[in-house]
Amino acid sequence: MKKILVVGDLQGNFEGLAQKIQNFSKKGQEFNFAVCVGQTLSLEISLQDYKKSGVEMPIPVYFIDCSEMCQCLNHLYPTGTEIAKNIFFLGRSGIQEIQGLKVAFLNGLQSNKYSEFYTELHSQKSSFTGPYYSLQDIKLLEEEVKLSNQFMGVDIFLSNEWPEGFEKYTTFNEVVKRKSIHITKIAQKLSPRYHFCALEDKYYARFPYQNEQGHLSRLVCLGKWKSQQKHISAFQITPISKTPLEELKQITDDCTQNPYTHLTKPPVQQKVKDTSLSIQQQIENELMKEEEERLDKLEKSQGETEDLIKPYQPNGKQEKHSINLEQNQTIHFSGFDYRTNDDDIIEFLSRWGTISKINLVYDDHSKKHKGYGFVEYKDLQVTQKALNDSEKYSLHSRKIKFNLANNNKSSQSKQNDKCWFCYSNPNIDKSLIFYEGKHCYLALDKGPLSKNHFMIVPYDHLSSTLEFSQELLDEISKIKKNLLYIFENGYNQGLVIYQRYVKLSPNVSHILINCVPLDQNQVTQFQSNFESIVKHQKIDFFKLEANEQISSCVGEKEYYFNIDIYLSQDTFKRYLYVFKENERFPLDFGRQIICEILKMPHRLNWKTCQLTNDEQNECISEMKFNCQKFK
Repeated sequence: MKKILVVGDLQGNFEGLAQKIQNFSKKGQEFNFAVCVGQTLSLEISLQDYKKSGVEMPIPVYFIDCSEMCQCLNHLYPTGTEIAKNIFFLGRSGIQEIQGLKVAFLNGLQSNKYSEFYTELHSQKSSFTGPYYSLQDIKLLEEEVKLSNQFMGVDIFLSNEWPEGFEKYTTFNEVVKRKSIHITKIAQKLSPRYHFCALEDKYYARFPYQNEQGHLSRLVCLGKWKSQQKHISAFQITPISKTPLEELKQITDDCTQNPYTHLTKPPVQQKVKDTSLSIQQQIENELMKEEEERLDKLEKSQGETEDLIKPYQPNGKQEKHSINLEQNQTIHFSGFDYRTNDDDIIEFLSRWGTISKINLVYDDHSKKHKGYGFVEYKDLQVTQKALNDSEKYSLHSRKIKFNLANNNKSSQSKQNDKCWFCYSNPNIDKSLIFYEGKHCYLALDKGPLSKNHFMIVPYDHLSSTLEFSQELLDEISKIKKNLLYIFENGYNQGLVIYQRYVKLSPNVSHILINCVPLDQNQVTQFQSNFESIVKHQKIDFFKLEANEQISSCVGEKEYYFNIDIYLSQDTFKRYLYVFKENERFPLDFGRQIICEILKMPHRLNWKTCQLTNDEQNECISEMKFNCQKFK
């Protein structure tokens, strides 16, 4: 493990930095080296003055620069140099190994004036004006990535500017003047564990995000030397080459999706290849991919699926004891090593055919998958083939087993094929579902009141919580706890959760638990106005205790409306209104009261709030990612 210091906009104050490091040392804080980003040099404070001062830098200092001196550095020392004892200019761009850490860097700034710097026609032989990097500098970095054997990312990426789009999936809303899409694209390719930048005199440590290599990247932006903003920070980093893969891929509760994906082109190959496969198995993989493409085109036809499994029938032999199913069912799979990457498992299971859905089971404490789970294939014949191939194929030297699952969804006693929300209904809109639990699923609301407005929906055709089993109550409680934590810590939001039980036709009486994420100031506003508004409307709500069950408050032939207002996991109020069978109650009261208090009349009609396909896909992707963090 290496201990390093990161410094923003030093502006030539090497003497002050040396003194700072010495002070740290006196307190027992020793560092291996320091890195500087932003305006490291300055015309006002000469480097010669530092050399004449006789002060020596106690540890190596590596820097990039974007000051007026940057042009000279680029011209004189394109590959870097030691400009004073223990002070190293890294060069124009590249990846260097410093005390075991892989450090990538891009010197200079993006030029808005000289756009030709970023075209194929530009050559480094052209006159180079100002402290700017060029397309050649960027390509040099990209080439080093391509030439690296089994590239997993870098430990550190140093840039002067902030990356364009970093604020996505965060609450950051300040103005940043020096941002660059080139920095974004490079960060996407490098998958750095730490990305340091400066220039804005703002200190900002972004929530970590999951990068293209599957591990976490942390963006840290520093202020100017000796300003009110934090301008020097310490980090402990174990080289990526010495970090166990299982530790490297650990996901933290506060991590977000990759904010740069929508700004950069996806890689040509998005799936992770299983490099442990033999040549023959890789050939079979490629054949299977071709067959899956045929499946997508022919899925409406009948009798075609038999050809699709031919690559997985060695010598054309048929199993003696094959399983024949009358209808498609969920398969339980097991045998995977817990260290195997999720993508590798999905790719392995995809060899049999197109997957409709998959649920990999995770351990609550270690947060690692347990090597087993449940999968549903798109076609009955593919399901049968997978079952017949149980223990026939291996991944990482472990034979994989397939068995029919005890399908809770198909065996539940209460189902209504005419209900829009019953999972058994073949016409259910599964495109909105982003999480499938044991007894319930989570889906986006079709006409959301806010971004990521979702519903908790039991698989069973149940009308109210009065009919919930203890297992279902426990699962919903756990889901709420996880999502409250995610929205509170990842979005600075609370949740308004409401449900109704009213007398309806059996076909439309499926209970929906609406969960509306709101900024904490909106939750506070809603909470402070709710009681007075409902009192004015002469609706007699009473407060529920934290763990009080609705079933203990509702009698025979009584109905209810429940709303829980969560500012955070620990700060909330719960309300319940109980009414008789013959009493009229607004069917859309939850939506109405939220729109009234928060002054959102444009959200009253759900049909006018429907998302575009792109917006829906983005929310689905975001919520699926959030659900991976469930404990």
